Amino acid sequence: MKPTNPFAFGVWLLVLLCPLAWAEPFGGALMYQGRLTDAEHPSNGVYDLRFALFDAAAGGGQAGTSLTNQSVYVTNGLFAVELDFGPGAFDGTRYWLEIGVRTNGDANPYTTLAPRQPVSPAPYAIFAGGVDGSGVVGTISDTKLSTNVVRLDGDRIFSGQVRFLNPSNLFSGAFAGSGSELVGLRTTNLTGTLTTTNPVVRGTIRYGTDIASITDYVTNNIPAAPILGMIRRSLYAPNDVRGQTNWCTILRSPITFFGEYVTSVNPTGYPTSASTDFVFGFEGSSLVVYLRGNGSSMGIEIDGADDLSRVYTPPDGNFHFWTVTFSSWGRRQIRLRLSNYQFGGIYHSPESGLWPAVLPKTHRVIVVGDSISEDTGSTGWTTYLMSLFWNLDVWPSAVGSTGYLNPGTVGRVNFQDRILADVVPNRPDYVVFAGGINDNTITTNSTAADALRDACLNCYRIIQTNLPNCKIIVLGPFWPRTPDTPSIYRVNGAISNACFSAGIISNYVDTLADPWVTGIWHQPGSGNAVHYTSPDGTHPTSAGAWNIAYHVAAELARRFPDLQPREKVR
Repeated sequence: MKPTNPFAFGVWLLVLLCPLAWAEPFGGALMYQGRLTDAEHPSNGVYDLRFALFDAAAGGGQAGTSLTNQSVYVTNGLFAVELDFGPGAFDGTRYWLEIGVRTNGDANPYTTLAPRQPVSPAPYAIFAGGVDGSGVVGTISDTKLSTNVVRLDGDRIFSGQVRFLNPSNLFSGAFAGSGSELVGLRTTNLTGTLTTTNPVVRGTIRYGTDIASITDYVTNNIPAAPILGMIRRSLYAPNDVRGQTNWCTILRSPITFFGEYVTSVNPTGYPTSASTDFVFGFEGSSLVVYLRGNGSSMGIEIDGADDLSRVYTPPDGNFHFWTVTFSSWGRRQIRLRLSNYQFGGIYHSPESGLWPAVLPKTHRVIVVGDSISEDTGSTGWTTYLMSLFWNLDVWPSAVGSTGYLNPGTVGRVNFQDRILADVVPNRPDYVVFAGGINDNTITTNSTAADALRDACLNCYRIIQTNLPNCKIIVLGPFWPRTPDTPSIYRVNGAISNACFSAGIISNYVDTLADPWVTGIWHQPGSGNAVHYTSPDGTHPTSAGAWNIAYHVAAELARRFPDLQPREKVR
């Protein structure tokens, strides 16, 4: 046996896939994927793998202890393991990974693979969490300092802006000037007589340069608000207008539902001054924020920079619709920083787009699908797909139990009805249709198959009409087992016929003729379903999600050379 691993050291640090707002320490765990071959043929079976770090490509000394992963399933040569050498393993030293392999349960020594794999820079990001600056020593002489740097030996005049952000800063002495340029001053810190021209402080206090205006429409009659024809997105509730919950990242304090609003809460269930941040991507020139008048405040952060935009809603019990108009039409990452709030969501025009909280990469693909394609906390195949490319953002428009024609459960909508709201406004470069399994139950005869074909063709035509430069990839229905059923063949035929009519048959991937999953999950030896399909018999395991991601990545990379895979995909 001659096991080899032709892959470069492919590592994704799982902590880097999580939102950065949680102040949790980095761990030492990383995910390693590789390919194992036996006499140049992909291996299949269960193996014991041993991993160790060395400080040289050959010879050298071992760092720390070896990690042994027993009973690792290898399918078609592919395997994935989690390695944790401890939080102090990657301290800036250059390492090589040595891998040993043997058949599971074999008493013989491990066979060491050669050459050792160099560790890429990615794991050293773990080291950043432990840097304490103790290595920075020495003194900078006065001659090396600018003349307008504060020193202890004299007065300094600063012509530029000086900002003091620490609330513990102390100042003494007299203040000269009118104070007209002061912002963020708390009146509780003032003494003496205060004269104001507007004794009721409310409304917009200030906003940054990327915001042209913020206006408040106050009403007790919601239909009278300036929201006619707009799309409402709750950002927090599962009954969002499109059944989506993955358009927004909710950070910081807990929230609770209160009628049509969401409120921040403390353990007693009452509103609190603790803030919650709603982070999402937005493309457009304006949006409307819906707040109840209960004394709440709102900050607006754009593309990760707090420009100190602040809005205050008086405790008047009315409905406040804040129209935020930006300096120009564009793509931005928006962070709404709400305190003591009752938040009713946002409104935007149908031409505007909303997406998850990521800054756009060069290329964008939207996956239209069902629950198999839903992203569940960085473990769905769409997230894995994005990790396989350098320059591709992957956004799932996936809703469980839906199909091209099947709307699923009450309150959800099928693929046709999601295209105009979820796909067209976001102007993707590519659209991947990954569904059809839920249409299986309603495609019982040839007449139903014709109706399904028309629904598929309508989806493709909408994109071709509104986004003529967008490329469409259509996957046959994901069938999590073999053999197939007659109805799923009718679904497959309806989808392929629609692709032929739309002129995109070359971008149709028949997942039944060349199945990605074989066998039945609870029958060992029947196929790879035992590893790729979860016990519910339908949805993929983590390994199954990687299996889908690798297949889709290969289909994209083969057709579109502008996409840059991080590694060779099959």
